[in-house]
Amino acid sequence: MRNLFLLPLLMAVVVSCAKSPDDTIAPTDQRFTLERTVCFGFCPIYQATVYADGRLVFTGERYTQETGEHEKQMPDGTFERLVKIAEDHDFASFDARYPNEKGDNCGPVATDMPSVNIAIKSAPLSHAVSLYQGCFEFDGRERFDAMVAEIDEVLALDDWVGEREQFYGTGK
Repeated sequence: MRNLFLLPLLMAVVVSCAKSPDDTIAPTDQRFTLERTVCFGFCPIYQATVYADGRLVFTGERYTQETGEHEKQMPDGTFERLVKIAEDHDFASFDARYPNEKGDNCGPVATDMPSVNIAIKSAPLSHAVSLYQGCFEFDGRERFDAMVAEIDEVLALDDWVGEREQFYGTGK
């Protein structure tokens, strides 16, 4: 009978000592990804991933200055800076998808727009958001757009993405 009393206490100690899933992410598995998807037109389609070691891997698919995979080393602290930007904009509070399956987290939706997807896998923050750009009205849209603008500034992908105007009508 005494063992039955100690079992819940022992389980509570074990659970309190367990690490949260984010604490177990190895440094080599940590990454910050920004992806822009297809639209009905000439929207740049690419993915850029920054790893914890500062390595940036860019994959241009269509309507980018450079296609294929390209890599460069970012300045020290870039990964941490990107995670901090996300934390500063309360990235974890955003829904995983805009609009969601029910369509109740977004106002009127325009068609034929691209999506911007951000996925973060790090010890302090692991979350992913897919925003269909035609979802103009949701709580936090201005905050999300400001965050993406800061991310774009840090990534500085202009040499690989290019100017959008140069792709109009090229069919590249």
